[in-house]
Amino acid sequence: MARFCGSLPGALLMVLAAVAGCRRPPRPVDRDARSDAAWVPPADAGGGVVAGPPARAFLVAEAGELLHGPLAAGAIGDVRLDNGRAAFVVQAVGGEPFGFALGGGNLVDAAALPDGRDELAQAFVLLDRDFPRQAVVRELAIVVGEPGEAVVLARGSDSRDPAIAVETVYTLVPGSRALRLTTVVRNGGGAVVTGYEVGDAVEWGAADPWVGGQPGCPERDSGDRVSRLAAVGKHGSYAYLGADPGGFACDDSAAWANTVLGAFELEPGGGAGGRGVTVVRWLAVGERADTSSAVAAAMEARGDVLECVAVEALGPDDAPVSSATVRLTRGAAGPPETLVTDAAGRAVALLPRGRWRAAAEAPGRAGAGVVEVRVPVAGAVALPLTAAGRLELDVLTAEVEGGDGERAPVRVTVRGVPPTPDPEFGGRFDAGGFGRSFVLADGRGSRALPPGSYEVLVTRGPEYDLVEQAVDVAPGGSATVRGTLVRRLETPGWLGVDPHVHTWASVDSGVSGRSRVLGCAGEGVEVAIATDHNVVTDPARDVEDLGLSRWIVGLSGTEVTTDLSGEPVGHVNVFPLAVDPLRPPGAAALPWLDVGFADLVAGAGRLPGVLVQINHPRSPFNGTYALLGVGTADDAAPASLGLGGDLLEVANGLGWAGTFDAAADWARLARCGRRIVPTGGSDAHAMDDSTCGTPRTWVFAGRDRPEGATPEVLANGFRSGRVVVSTGPFVVLRVDDVPAGGMAVPRERGVLVQVRVEAAPWVDVRRVRVLQNGAEVLSLVPTARMPELVRLEVQEPLAVPGDAAIWVEVDGDAALPTLPVASPIRPWALSAPVWVDADGDGAVRMGGAACGG
Repeated sequence: MARFCGSLPGALLMVLAAVAGCRRPPRPVDRDARSDAAWVPPADAGGGVVAGPPARAFLVAEAGELLHGPLAAGAIGDVRLDNGRAAFVVQAVGGEPFGFALGGGNLVDAAALPDGRDELAQAFVLLDRDFPRQAVVRELAIVVGEPGEAVVLARGSDSRDPAIAVETVYTLVPGSRALRLTTVVRNGGGAVVTGYEVGDAVEWGAADPWVGGQPGCPERDSGDRVSRLAAVGKHGSYAYLGADPGGFACDDSAAWANTVLGAFELEPGGGAGGRGVTVVRWLAVGERADTSSAVAAAMEARGDVLECVAVEALGPDDAPVSSATVRLTRGAAGPPETLVTDAAGRAVALLPRGRWRAAAEAPGRAGAGVVEVRVPVAGAVALPLTAAGRLELDVLTAEVEGGDGERAPVRVTVRGVPPTPDPEFGGRFDAGGFGRSFVLADGRGSRALPPGSYEVLVTRGPEYDLVEQAVDVAPGGSATVRGTLVRRLETPGWLGVDPHVHTWASVDSGVSGRSRVLGCAGEGVEVAIATDHNVVTDPARDVEDLGLSRWIVGLSGTEVTTDLSGEPVGHVNVFPLAVDPLRPPGAAALPWLDVGFADLVAGAGRLPGVLVQINHPRSPFNGTYALLGVGTADDAAPASLGLGGDLLEVANGLGWAGTFDAAADWARLARCGRRIVPTGGSDAHAMDDSTCGTPRTWVFAGRDRPEGATPEVLANGFRSGRVVVSTGPFVVLRVDDVPAGGMAVPRERGVLVQVRVEAAPWVDVRRVRVLQNGAEVLSLVPTARMPELVRLEVQEPLAVPGDAAIWVEVDGDAALPTLPVASPIRPWALSAPVWVDADGDGAVRMGGAACGG
């Protein structure tokens, strides 16, 4: 039981009065959470402790009954559970797939009340730890529970084995901010099913599961478990807790987690009357943007013993510090809990008993010490903070050395010089602060920065140099960084494009459209193409709202994501697309569920003016070539020649490890005369998992500025084949003065190859290779090293015995200073080919046995 928090100062007592758990015992678990079945008590069942207004479940009949916020996905006809402190929305059955869930019956919205702002994307039952295997709900009903409870029953089956019945009961009790989920699995087949895993897929949406030092899931084969999961949004928080205090296994990424609550042996014959196996867990909402408010709600619901801890964050003069983040840790006993102080510098948390270590930090302030706390504790714990510091920035950009400066978006990265730790400006999803970086829309700004010594790096992508400056911030003082980023690459007529970025409309991303656009602009990306999973979003509106139309164009597209199909065929980008105001929110631009690849491409082709890009083709999970069994041997080209598509993503920032296999796939197609254009994109889901524009595709569009670059202009640029895929170096290739994408007709049995390689002073270039039909024919050594701009400019004669494709690859060894230290990405570039019509018959024909003829 929780207990009242002893004798505290009067002001703190006012704070505690608002924390229900500090003045009442947690509601006891009504049934044994470790063996509970999805039993619904009869209407006349008595008992139950009512600790607040009754909860209710009801069918949403009007828009005013829905939760709100940019991620709120509920609709009229869904079911809402509400007890006055929290509300949860379960999607109606019978609709189209939503996010990564097949149909309805799953949780799509959750928020603390009265605020009601939803920041969660979705949660659904995941089976056998084998996404997308999941429970498919066919019946959703509001049923009778114990007095005061709201109960909703979702009944269905395993998406891969209909003989396995899956029922989930959603229960909300009075006074609780935690929704109890009880899932029963029964085997209606004739054979034992062993090692059957039951858990959930939780898509956190705009809530960040990594903020505040939260640990990630352990390696799958480690055998380690986590005690709980938590994620923090702008307005509230979420927690996920299993019935077993020993925790559960999980996998995770930037914005999602897949859990395993148990592995079971399913005995056959478990029909509707059979008991089956049961798992229980809670998903809780917190009313504050910290972990402790949500985690405490979940632990109270489980019946854990919690005690109140009050803290005060104080500056050097004992003045209260508001918006301080207090981090409480128990060593190996569990993940840290966080809480945020109010305007009076105070906060209260509910924690399990034991020894804790508490420290505070605040914008511009570092903790001045760690305080040992034994819970329960009498009185408020004072946590000291240093005086605040600030960083001021005023950075211009210029087209040429000594030219007039102008204001443009830039990225700022601040690294602590030991013993000063790296600062943390935010979680992983906000361009205004993510990890140790932030983006300034015009190069000017100010950020709170704790006292210490730092290296400040200001960047604007690979076309510009860097501004680097060491600063010392004194307690109560500030430091200023000034400078000019000069454009170094000569790219007249070319636009830097990232054709593969995500926002929170993708469900597995937590980045808003505004943050995505601002982040891309800060990397010098001139065209960002929104490719959210199976939905069409409008980045052009965010560009306009941010006033960045001079620097970046936003185009609409979609990543057709076939993971939920019975036989998935991969991920395919389709762009540019028009935003249809009549298309229902979340509706796909074209049919994709259980559609074969050829029909998918044909369907996209019926949309006016679009391009089809095959994404990360060698990903074992969602790459078209891998899923369709296209081999990697030299004779594999025939299997992929007929697959269609205009573009092939050879470089993917999120899946960089597959770049060289994908480039080899493209090379096999090129040497067989297949004119599929190579591309590169970041596939950015968070702000820090893959930097927008790394890699990027430079597209020749006949203009130096993105203003006025229409979708048609960009699409025609891609179709021309005059592109360069790059993480930094820029390559200009000409064959007999014909640029990449064009066709050269030699006068004799040879051509003149012209290669120019440029790179910003901080980009390493070590090797330049000219390839003809995939075979290296020239190995060129750069004639200059960093920091020179032009690393190589050469023209060489080359014998061409027949029709051919000629292209250039460039790479370097040194890490890119704009990326995290652990990034595997290195300087690399690939030019599209010049096609050589050696016999002058007006066509390029390459073939042979390796090409199926």
